Amino acid sequence: MELETTAKKPLLSNYLESPLENPNSYEDNIPIYAEFASKDPFSLESLFQCSCLQSRNSLTHKEFLSFQRLSLYCKKPINLDLEDQKRILRGIWNELFLNENPPLESRLSHEKWKDIGFQNSSPDSDFRSGGLMALKNMRVFVETNKDLVREIIRNQEKEEFLFAISSINVSFFLKKYFLMAEPVDYKQNKDLVVCSKSAFKSFCGFLHQDDEVLEKMHDFILKDLYYTWRKKKANNSVMNIMAFNAVFKEIQAIFHRKLIKFHLKGFEIMEKKYIERLERLNN
Repeated sequence: MELETTAKKPLLSNYLESPLENPNSYEDNIPIYAEFASKDPFSLESLFQCSCLQSRNSLTHKEFLSFQRLSLYCKKPINLDLEDQKRILRGIWNELFLNENPPLESRLSHEKWKDIGFQNSSPDSDFRSGGLMALKNMRVFVETNKDLVREIIRNQEKEEFLFAISSINVSFFLKKYFLMAEPVDYKQNKDLVVCSKSAFKSFCGFLHQDDEVLEKMHDFILKDLYYTWRKKKANNSVMNIMAFNAVFKEIQAIFHRKLIKFHLKGFEIMEKKYIERLERLNN
């Protein structure tokens, strides 16, 4: 029988006086946990040593493994010379440009990528921060929300909402929020909000039960970002893309509050509350 294992060290040794139950900013000293999260690959032993959430928030062995698998996946870089990654990107193209053949270049370079909100004709540079995880999240979102994505694309010039870049930003936010990014990402973002210890415990439990939790979070955060942006834009015609970061920070704060409020009740409850919010915003 597999033992339910816990670790023995504090999660953030540099912040013992202020446990991560509230939003925390990263100053010059990088928390041990962020350093741990950047190791690729890392051993299960180091995972146990660096990931203690103390008694009431301790992780089980299975929860550790679930987080370890996701963290390793989130650190995979984008490389569109690899056939499996090209296949995912072609899938996005095929869903959105039904009547057009995909470009044949090795990196799938084409001006039409700008039509869905990439900054360049070669989308690989935009994926750099989010890596393979951001590419996969975008593909899943497009597959499950084709009509919405086509609406965003049709209105891109008028609404100034860039679907591709927004999707990648949401993926990168989740990567940082759940402490799976590189230490430099925390050091450079002084006002970065990260999950609490108890929310991290719940997140690992969600992962153990459903390995698509991160994709589902990406789905409702991205919808929240678009619907909120669209409503603000409708009420303020002079608002432009320069306001994106401010609006995105609002959406991040909403996610943080909802996770803190509902994480102990289960992911299904949190998802239900988000669906209710999205329905209100979309009406």
